[in-house]
Amino acid sequence: MVAQGDAAGGALPRSPEAPVTVDVYARSYEAGPGDAGIAYDRGVAAAELRADQAAGPLDGYWRVVDDAGVALLDLVLSDAGGVAEGGWRGPSGAGAAEATDGLLGLEGLGSIRLQRTREGWRGGLSVDGRTRRVTLIRLR
Repeated sequence: MVAQGDAAGGALPRSPEAPVTVDVYARSYEAGPGDAGIAYDRGVAAAELRADQAAGPLDGYWRVVDDAGVALLDLVLSDAGGVAEGGWRGPSGAGAAEATDGLLGLEGLGSIRLQRTREGWRGGLSVDGRTRRVTLIRLR
């Protein structure tokens, strides 16, 4: 029997003719990956590394909390350098988000003037003319 997709691949082990008990196995239950599987895994790892290297400091999932630690809204931002774009979601709704030059605009809500700190990001959330201090916490 020849493995699917491996034109020049070797033969697969034959199917057992009778039930096989677990105590018969001396090693792994599955054969290791073939050359194509190894190449695919390496390609995925390299692409993930390149994406991580190209990501800006705001790239990721964030929770915006006030000074008491109360969650106000969640953000997802894609930051490829220069302009970070994404969206926000909170109790009052959801909308697009865009950050340029330290100002994170929240469509339909307001904005956050961002300041980078050693711990991450802090700022002032301005909604309807009122500003409150907030912290962005990275979720992942």
